[in-house]
Amino acid sequence: MSSGEQPAQQVLLATALVEVPSRTGQLHVFRALIDQGSEASFVTARVVELLGLKRTQISGVVSGIGEGNKVYINHLVGLHIKSRHESDFSIDVNAYVMKSLTRRLPAREIRGYDWPQLKNVKLADPSFNVPGRIDILLGADVFGKIIDLGLLKGPGDVITQRTHIGWILTGDIYTTPTKAQKIISLHVTRLDEDNNLLKKFWEIESEKYTSKKAWTKEEERCERHYIDTTTRDTSGRFVVHLPLKHSIKETVKACGETKYLAIKRFKQLERMFIKHEDLRTEYRNVIHEYLKMSHMKKAEKGEEDEAIYLPHHAVVRKDKDTTKVRVVFDASAKGSNGLSLNDAMMIGPTLQPDLRALITRWRSHKICVVGDIIKMYRQVRMTSKHTNLQRIVWQDDIYGNIESYKLLTVTFGTAAAPYLAVRSIHQLADDEGDRYPRGSAVVKNSFYMDELMTGHEDLSEIKQICDEVKNLLKKGGFQMQKWSSNSDELLRFLQDDKDISETMDSIEIKLDTVIKILGLTWDRKRDMFKVTVNLPKTRKPVTKRLILSDVARLFDPFGWLSPVIITAKIMIQRLWLSNLGWDDELPSELVEEWLSYREALQELQGIEIPRWIKTTSRCKEVQLHGFADASSVAYAAVVYIKVLDEDDRVHVTMVASKTKVAPLKQLTIPKLELCAAVLLAMLLHDLSGLCDIHMDQIYAWTDSMVVLSWLQSQPSLWQVFVGNRVSDIIQLIDNERWYHVQSTDNPADLASRGLAPIEMANNNDMWWTGPEWLKNKGMDLPKHYIPQTYLEIKRSFNVVLKEKPVWERFSSMLRMKRVLAWCLRFLHNKNKNEKYLTTE
Repeated sequence: MSSGEQPAQQVLLATALVEVPSRTGQLHVFRALIDQGSEASFVTARVVELLGLKRTQISGVVSGIGEGNKVYINHLVGLHIKSRHESDFSIDVNAYVMKSLTRRLPAREIRGYDWPQLKNVKLADPSFNVPGRIDILLGADVFGKIIDLGLLKGPGDVITQRTHIGWILTGDIYTTPTKAQKIISLHVTRLDEDNNLLKKFWEIESEKYTSKKAWTKEEERCERHYIDTTTRDTSGRFVVHLPLKHSIKETVKACGETKYLAIKRFKQLERMFIKHEDLRTEYRNVIHEYLKMSHMKKAEKGEEDEAIYLPHHAVVRKDKDTTKVRVVFDASAKGSNGLSLNDAMMIGPTLQPDLRALITRWRSHKICVVGDIIKMYRQVRMTSKHTNLQRIVWQDDIYGNIESYKLLTVTFGTAAAPYLAVRSIHQLADDEGDRYPRGSAVVKNSFYMDELMTGHEDLSEIKQICDEVKNLLKKGGFQMQKWSSNSDELLRFLQDDKDISETMDSIEIKLDTVIKILGLTWDRKRDMFKVTVNLPKTRKPVTKRLILSDVARLFDPFGWLSPVIITAKIMIQRLWLSNLGWDDELPSELVEEWLSYREALQELQGIEIPRWIKTTSRCKEVQLHGFADASSVAYAAVVYIKVLDEDDRVHVTMVASKTKVAPLKQLTIPKLELCAAVLLAMLLHDLSGLCDIHMDQIYAWTDSMVVLSWLQSQPSLWQVFVGNRVSDIIQLIDNERWYHVQSTDNPADLASRGLAPIEMANNNDMWWTGPEWLKNKGMDLPKHYIPQTYLEIKRSFNVVLKEKPVWERFSSMLRMKRVLAWCLRFLHNKNKNEKYLTTE
């Protein structure tokens, strides 16, 4: 909920009296708020108890705009709503149960109204002017079903809209100035923030570095649409079309009325501006910048029938020194028919590389450089045919009129924006590749959205690459900014000999805009990654939802902190086994354990990991060494790169690690060790491709003799669980590349059992650089005898039968002849063609 002060006007929200039957069929009348700004419908617990409705157990979150708190919801009910004016009209609504919805509406009694348009109309709520309790909220999911033809304009900004449950009233009512009263507006939406965060957390944990998913038919269609419709204007900029699933008219019709919601959301934004004048100033500056750069213009009149309006809001990110406001356009806001612009367009395939793969390649360069494209989305023009589908409303002066504008570029908030922007710079690389071959390759392979990460071992070469990238992007209207490098000389070249002290000394590594508890930054001067810890104040009570939300904010995409993170993963599994509800307070021992772990994360602050892995074209040898191990609670894999440089010096650096919690179904330790070997084989296979390392320079280590024995035999020899995993392993890493390591020299043991943050921070050399013998120039491979194992071997049963001659099966010759005759008769008859009776 958000609140604001309205000294001389009042907003009339649409209310209606509706009939709802109880479980026994008795009709009850309740007052409902019709809120097109809500994505779902809601009902109070009082109504549910009164009607005796059956509740369905769920878990969800409701949040308002502004600074409102989240509210957790646990039940869903079905309502059968009937109209008091149309006996044949009724709708079924799924509503979420809340203790209360909003304060009494309207905020104060409206007196002295005598509006001509109210004569001879049946109001949905005859007592709309008298403050009353709201028991039901009908959201945008219902609005499109109740709306009917008919619209009347009253005094001021009051609109009377015809619906199947009666005429509803909405708008501003100007009243006699009185003492300011607080007006409450409710905008509710089911938040999947925690679920999405956790989903991203597990995706990072499970996906391969180099996985390329096959395009769906819709993605292929979207690609074909881009190729067929995209052009470049006279300045070289790309002009794209929204990848709509249907025609413009069909899209607008499918979405329905959108301007009403856009205006409503804008007024909510205005109420925020009243409380935060600095936000208004910064927001207005962004809008003015859009106008100044011709990224937006005022809409012409007379095109409303083929327009879609997008609500917009501010995303505020508070950094150390500045507060940055980004205006986000909500193309997911549903129109009166329950569909949004995003629903009506194809999203397109993901074209940017995996960030982990990109950074792993970036670590191989002695001289590295980063930069980003200025306002990348807004450098791609939108065809004039589709700008009407990107309309917004804006009021520059609080005393002026609300006016309509059109966004003229690819818009942040539309589902296809990432695809359209990235696809355009890839097309630019193809178009200009002949003139800028080095730059073209970098643009296609070394950008993560608008951020460049590349490098080279030779200063003159990287200067040429950067120069080609800048010039190539300029051909399409894109411009690079925020250059940073571990080389001061390269920075001076990129910044035209400007003072390099203006360059940022540390850069945050991130996948999204979510604030993380654990994060990574790159210190350009020392060329090191640093772990950052941002522990927000603990909310209470401590629940399963709260812990999952915190765990999802542990940003460790390369598994460098696996020995610490595995503790959180194991705790998640324990929470699942506890059968606690999402919002139940945890037992005191679990709360203490979690808070202690959470507080200890502070010890990780400042841990440093070298960016450069010491590879150059002059290296004498480059090897990958991977280690696998398992415990009863988890299994892990960790990979190091070993470099023998031109001066015969050995450098060992950790590249990546992965961990998984042992499954709930108990497995034997040898089986878990085999699962760890699968994890290691996948990790080595991915990293060998990224680091361009041949199979004969890959070494896989395990301390399990049983696993090594399984790998030396054919997969078909073993039972299904073992056989399938052995097959997976040897398809990725040859079985002769597997070796035995002593448990005391296995760094993966630390990740499978877990470390306290303080242990991790205290220079744990075994974890960061592997066992001591790995640092030796030469390496004597172990020649252990691998004993044969019969664990999990397929059991076969052989039965020896002695077949009797046929004449010994019968007691007489006559019986034998009769049986043989019947058998021969059967064989003869079954080969005959089936014939049917005919008239001939």
